[in-house]
Amino acid sequence: MRQKTGNILHYMHKKFSDSRGVVKVDFEYDCLIGNNIKRLREERGLTQEQLAARLQTYGLDITRSGLS
Repeated sequence: MRQKTGNILHYMHKKFSDSRGVVKVDFEYDCLIGNNIKRLREERGLTQEQLAARLQTYGLDITRSGLS
């Protein structure tokens, strides 16, 4: 499960990052991205808190409230 989560996170970070690695997302994509994150999280049986903890192990500074 960790490998799949890592692949998804890598894809999302690469797709939505600028040349400095800063994630840039337009408002119109917020709902689309949020729905996809929720769907993928639920498919893997993760809570928001568990996903936040995993994201932090990849160096992403995010809390559970940032995922809601």
